Amino acid sequence: QRTHCLAVGLDNPVVTDPACLLQHLGAVRSPEAYIHPPQRCLRTGLGAVLFPAAYRPKRSSTLPLNPVLQSSLEEVELLYEFLLAELEISPDLKISIKDEELASLRKASDFRAVCNDVIPKSIPDIRRLSANLSSRLGILKKEDFERTALTLAYTAYRTALSQGYQKDVWAQSLLSLFRALRHDLMRSSGPRASP
Repeated sequence: QRTHCLAVGLDNPVVTDPACLLQHLGAVRSPEAYIHPPQRCLRTGLGAVLFPAAYRPKRSSTLPLNPVLQSSLEEVELLYEFLLAELEISPDLKISIKDEELASLRKASDFRAVCNDVIPKSIPDIRRLSANLSSRLGILKKEDFERTALTLAYTAYRTALSQGYQKDVWAQSLLSLFRALRHDLMRSSGPRASP
């Protein structure tokens, strides 16, 4: 079975490839944008925290509050490697990297922690995230962009693994996240505004 990337403007995705989706988004927002984000952001209407779990300490996790995976170009490239490697979603919705060599890296532990403890994994939580994203006025902070992209990848995997009505529900959530990220990318590459 072939997997297809969700193209801009496609309203009814059938099967999606998360790595292709993120490469498409990455083509619009270069890796350097993560490291040196635009120095503008409208501070009105930013609303609630998009990823509240990032600010809640967990006893079982060594993850710091509000973790960010990418602080250098090498880490951006490593994140793409993690996503291009095959991910596995266990029955209890835990995400892991199948490639043993990649999974043994220190950053892979941070990746698993963000994917398993921070990003939303249920349809209601993903819809809530999409609604919050669509009502935001400014551009996303790099950690929110990163987490939204990871949520998009997770949603793409769930879409590809689902069947029937569930596939349609996941595909709708995937499309909402894709549109929100695309909208953020268009805003971040538009004319510069004063802070």
